Amino acid sequence: MRSRLGTQRVASQGRSPARSALLVAILLAGCASAPPTSEDWPASLPPRSNYEQLYALDSARGEVEPLEEYLTWVTRFYEGWGPFPYGWNAMSQAALEAVPEERYALVVAKLDYLGQLISGEWAKSRARTRIPNRAIAAWAQAMNEAIERGEVEALLERAIADVERLLAGELEGDVVRLERYYPDVDPEA
Repeated sequence: MRSRLGTQRVASQGRSPARSALLVAILLAGCASAPPTSEDWPASLPPRSNYEQLYALDSARGEVEPLEEYLTWVTRFYEGWGPFPYGWNAMSQAALEAVPEERYALVVAKLDYLGQLISGEWAKSRARTRIPNRAIAAWAQAMNEAIERGEVEALLERAIADVERLLAGELEGDVVRLERYYPDVDPEA
């Protein structure tokens, strides 16, 4: 009974039930990608206040994207989304599985630090960020290679140095490629 009433109401407004269902799906998808509020900020991410402070520093320097958009990209970096479900958290977990127990705490700290450096910058609009998507892909490929070779910590140290140089304006994002870390690996393979 309820669905028939809903269908009649929609039809009486000149919209087909299929079109209305599509509109509802689009609206629900938009809600699903809204940034978490302070109350429901994922516990697996660094504190939201860290990113609000970074955002405030940037907004003092000029025009920036809306805070909600910035925070959405931060959560996507860590958790993945849609076509890219493998975020920083999943990659970090895979990396930690390849680390000896006695190095675990140190590698966790390095992963946390690197994740915060990258996410705070990468979440900015594409026009403003110093960390392009290509660099994110290169680090993911390099991490997969480092896991296979048992070189996770060494890669983290090199990646941290590169990100610090990117943020300082001493390195261009387009030089961050898989072959920078593993010249013997074909990035297309």
